[in-house]
Amino acid sequence: MPRPIKKRIVKKAEPEEDLKSGIERFKEGIKEKSHTLRNIIIISLVVVLLGGAFLIYNFYSRSRAEKLFYEGYRALYGETQGINRLERYRAGLEALKKSYDSRPDPLTLLYIADGYIKAGALDDALKTLQDFQKRYSNNRYLIPLCYHRMAFVYKKKGLYSEALKVYDELYRNGYTLKDLALYESARLLMDMKQPEEASKKLETLKKEFPFSPYIGMLK
Repeated sequence: MPRPIKKRIVKKAEPEEDLKSGIERFKEGIKEKSHTLRNIIIISLVVVLLGGAFLIYNFYSRSRAEKLFYEGYRALYGETQGINRLERYRAGLEALKKSYDSRPDPLTLLYIADGYIKAGALDDALKTLQDFQKRYSNNRYLIPLCYHRMAFVYKKKGLYSEALKVYDELYRNGYTLKDLALYESARLLMDMKQPEEASKKLETLKKEFPFSPYIGMLK
């Protein structure tokens, strides 16, 4: 006869043991949540501190840059008693360069070019204007001023053909000062003994900008 199969009796956990294991699981869950919460708090504090540090640095760099900018501006365009003009220009130029290093700004870079022009450093002025053209070609309000100064530097250096190229660029792509570009081109062509080309520029000026103030300066 086959031997009878004995049923294995599974010992049930005592209620106290169930309670203890439940408490232990609860404690472990609390511990894990506390650890996660602590990490979240630490990360949040780090983010806040970094954000605060950035804001403080941003405010400091802005205020320092603005102070240096106005210092340089006054030196270039103001009148200071008892200081040699060239020394004043150089001092203003250095202040503007420090301002730009602290907080790059297109207007500051344009004034740096002016500082070089006033100090007689035409090659440095031209390099600065070319740098401006590369960096801020999309600034439609300031790029015409860059072109105008660039053409002025070329004329000062006696490079009339280069100046004409810049005036043509200003006329084609400048948001403003297009009438000035035509007028200055006509004057330059007259100096280059090209009266016919100069007349063409003046006719374009009269046709496209009939109310330009430069028309009254043709006589």
